[in-house]
Amino acid sequence: MSRYLRISVLIGLLLFLFLTPSLHAQAILTHQSGEQTVAVEALKPAFDNDQGVEFATSAWFLSGLWQFNDNWAFTAELPLARYGQEVSVNGQPTVDISETTVGNLYAGIRYGHNNGPFMANLGIRLPFAEQDKLNAELAGRFSDVERWDAFIPNALGFIGTGQYRYQLASGFFVGARGGGSFLVNTDKDEGEDASDLYLLYGLSAGYRAPRFDLTADFSGRFLATNDEGGFGANSWHFAGISATYKAGRIWPGVQFKLPLDKDSRDVVDFVGGVHFLINLK
Repeated sequence: MSRYLRISVLIGLLLFLFLTPSLHAQAILTHQSGEQTVAVEALKPAFDNDQGVEFATSAWFLSGLWQFNDNWAFTAELPLARYGQEVSVNGQPTVDISETTVGNLYAGIRYGHNNGPFMANLGIRLPFAEQDKLNAELAGRFSDVERWDAFIPNALGFIGTGQYRYQLASGFFVGARGGGSFLVNTDKDEGEDASDLYLLYGLSAGYRAPRFDLTADFSGRFLATNDEGGFGANSWHFAGISATYKAGRIWPGVQFKLPLDKDSRDVVDFVGGVHFLINLK
């Protein structure tokens, strides 16, 4: 995409996101809230080698939903990532790293009612992630494995997911989800792959009460188009817990995630975060 086209689309989506009382998040944070909601997620990865990494290193997801009939809703998401580090040798500062980047913007549709057992999402991610902000993109990727493609540069993404949740009368529930993310390389050089296909999958269980939700979650992704290495070398998995307090129109919550595979643990020890949902209708 040309620079001017990127700027035009970004401004248009930002105006739509913040001036339209609509929107909703599309991946792990599947909010069972109102017909028109906006949400903010702040996720902070604790890197395995965190010497000099500033506290503000984090990923942010600004998202929303507008439900336009009983079963269909429009969703959108703006990802952001920040990375800062002071690298020193023998106690003497040498290099300051400071990067902030916009990720790949998401827009899509959701099928399924908030209180129904089945939901499906279909959407597209536009390639806005900057290729020279690799540290910030690393912070973004390892904040949420299911939204990894929000911070892959030069990647046009087509994403489809479905989830089923079985709700008991007592408030306990179990669920499963799956889908795929097809990424097209928009800046392919000779010898590089033109596209990649990731399979997405997850399990969840928890308890829903009138005033709060508790959820335990397992999520993973598998690179199905890589011929080198087996499943372990091409997959990434996280386990997490989250809690949301449903206080009227504003729902605050917390999240905590642990990497399960060695490759992920070599990068991050854990991810902590907070989220806020605002029910506009």
